[in-house]
Amino acid sequence: MAVIDPNAQGALGWEMNPEDRQRQDTFMQFVKFCSIASFAITVLVFILSVSFYIARPQITNKISFKLTMCVVLFEMIFHGTTAYRTQESLLAIVPSQACFWIRLILNFSKIMIVLLTCTIAFNLDLVFIHQKLDASRYHKWYIPFSLCTGLALTIPSAIYSYVKGVCWLGDPSQSLLIALEWWIANYVWLIIGLIYSLIVVVRVIRVLRRHEQYIEAFNPHETRMHENLKRVIFRIIMYVTIPIITFTPAIISFFFQTIGFTLSDEEYGGFYAQVDTFFWILAEGFTTSTGILTGLVFSLDPVVKNVYLSFGKQARRQPELVSKFPKKSGTPEILLRDHMIANDIDTNVEGYDIDISIPTTNVSSPSKTLSLL
Repeated sequence: MAVIDPNAQGALGWEMNPEDRQRQDTFMQFVKFCSIASFAITVLVFILSVSFYIARPQITNKISFKLTMCVVLFEMIFHGTTAYRTQESLLAIVPSQACFWIRLILNFSKIMIVLLTCTIAFNLDLVFIHQKLDASRYHKWYIPFSLCTGLALTIPSAIYSYVKGVCWLGDPSQSLLIALEWWIANYVWLIIGLIYSLIVVVRVIRVLRRHEQYIEAFNPHETRMHENLKRVIFRIIMYVTIPIITFTPAIISFFFQTIGFTLSDEEYGGFYAQVDTFFWILAEGFTTSTGILTGLVFSLDPVVKNVYLSFGKQARRQPELVSKFPKKSGTPEILLRDHMIANDIDTNVEGYDIDISIPTTNVSSPSKTLSLL
């Protein structure tokens, strides 16, 4: 059977005709381009996030934004390592130092992305669904817990690989036992984290829908408040959804690969080989596009919008800047609505310091503050 990289980062096979080899090489160039683009975008997003956090802490000092910065950091590491990887590390077979460290960083960063995403989902679950107003006492543990868990899941595999003298756990195509080691070391934990995140996303959408129906029926004057709330929740949900979208094809791909490792060349050929290759292509394309999607969501983030508005508010206080934008037809609306803009910035009307009741099982549920998000 074809030997495919067990981490959704490999080649289509050892034995390929020149035409297939050329197609694979072309596709791998595309994958490398996506990795480099994702790396560049995550670097930019991380720099902007840190800059916003330093320049406007009153707007960005939210736990979900801090966790998102950490996710972006590990996405940056993941994509940078993916773009750097060599053919040796791609196949995860040759036991070289470069292969070992590249695989170590790839696995650790991928696990950290999912773990930090789980903490974002957990905080959303705690505050928005269960309405725990004391959730802030857990905030200081989110990052240390994720880091310790990530190390605990990665170090045993690193020690095992070093002692065994293999690049990373060994070649799963040689033994079903080695393939199971890959599942235990990486994919099982990714599945658990992604399933939990997906459950939270579905539950939050259902709660938002119930609240929207309640607003339309009983409190139409709270429509604007609800729209602000939806924007904030939408931002958090999008960050949580990205790993679900991008890492799921890699898990499915390795599932088919694991089955394929047990088949003979005759059994593997034909339809099954096409399905296996199809999911491998999806895995490569989606996984290396994680940073691109993160950059897109970041550009739509209400926190980023609030920061830009705060800079605009500060600029309007400078006479020399205001004079460049006379109040006439065509003037940007942001410069005309001084009172509303001030309210948006000073009170974070986009939803970060708003007390609002969200009905979960009934309309009399206790209120909670979205500043905990």
